[in-house]
Amino acid sequence: MDELTNISKKKVGFIDRDNKIYLTINGSKYKTKNGKNIIIPNVYIKELILNEISDRNNHKTNISMINLILKYSTWTEDSKKSITSQILKYLETDLLFYRVNSPESLANKQKQIWDNALDKFDNIFNTNWKTTSNLCPIQQNQENIALVEEYLVGHDNFKLFIMFELIKISGSCILTILVVLQKIKLVELWSTIYVDELFNNEIYQDVNKKSELKIKKDEIAFFMKLINSIQS
Repeated sequence: MDELTNISKKKVGFIDRDNKIYLTINGSKYKTKNGKNIIIPNVYIKELILNEISDRNNHKTNISMINLILKYSTWTEDSKKSITSQILKYLETDLLFYRVNSPESLANKQKQIWDNALDKFDNIFNTNWKTTSNLCPIQQNQENIALVEEYLVGHDNFKLFIMFELIKISGSCILTILVVLQKIKLVELWSTIYVDELFNNEIYQDVNKKSELKIKKDEIAFFMKLINSIQS
C-alpha cells in the first residue's frame, strides 16, 4: 500500500512500444525493486488504471487495479508453482463441498445450487467430488486433483494470479475455473457463492446486508470482466 501511495503522488502514464504497454512514472518506465519493468497485460487494464487515477472508476468496490499490478510485479520465477499449489489447496476446503444439515430448506437450496455447479465441472473434467456436512477436511480423489493441476499449469502467470484473487473471494477453485471456462454467469456465480447469506436475508431483510451483498456482486463482476479481458 505504501508503494501505491507513493505512486499516486506522481504522474502515472504509459508507453506503448513493440506491442507492449509499459507503466511509467513521471514519464519514465517504472521499475520494481528487482529492476523489472511493469508491462500492462492489455488495453482494458490500461483503461481501468486510467479511470482509477482520474477517479472515474465505473465499479463500486475498493479494488485497485494499480495495487493488483504492483502485487503481481513482485512475482518471481517460482511464483507459478507456488500459486498453483495454493489454488489446489482450495480443493481440500472448497465452498461447494461443505453443506449444512439444517435448516432443511437451506440444506436443500445448497444441494440444488451447489450440485448444479459441481455437475457442470464434472461434465467438463470427468471428475467426481465428495461432499459432507461435517467440519473435518475431506480426502478427495487424487486423480481429480491431478486433472485440475494439469489444467492450471496450462495458464500463464497473470491469469493464475487473477484466478487466485477471485478464489479468495469465492472460496471455490471449482467456481473460479467455471468462470475462466465461461460456464457460469455473474448472477449465478454471485448467488452460488452467497447462497447462505441470500437465504438468511430473505428472512431478515437486513438493508445493510443487502448493500454488502451488492458490493460483493460488484467485486465478482470486476474479476470476471478482468479474466474475460485476458482471454479475449
